[in-house]
Amino acid sequence: RFRVLETGSRMIHPGDPVASARGEFVGEVTSCALCPVRRGGGEVQQQVGMAYVLGKAAREGSRLAIYPLPRGKKGAPEENPRDRVRPGDRTVLPEYAEVLPRFRNPDDEPSEGD
Repeated sequence: RFRVLETGSRMIHPGDPVASARGEFVGEVTSCALCPVRRGGGEVQQQVGMAYVLGKAAREGSRLAIYPLPRGKKGAPEENPRDRVRPGDRTVLPEYAEVLPRFRNPDDEPSEGD
């Protein structure tokens, strides 16, 4: 299980690649959804999902970089090799996530009415 650290980030989808904090490819996303989370006296929608990752990247609290691949007709931006990057070139940027415990903490229950 993982939680995307920023709210309002690009939506994560099944098949999106997952890298370790050091940039090593470690797996891919299997599912992701928006979940209500209490924060600062209010409630926000945060992405929570699951991914198949190598064991060493699955430690609770580990940071992951998830690359939300562009969807639709445009597809991913064409990228130049890193030694030929020029101003104005586009690339896919990661959304950062944290590995959660295997089972949800009872204190993280959704608010009443959910």
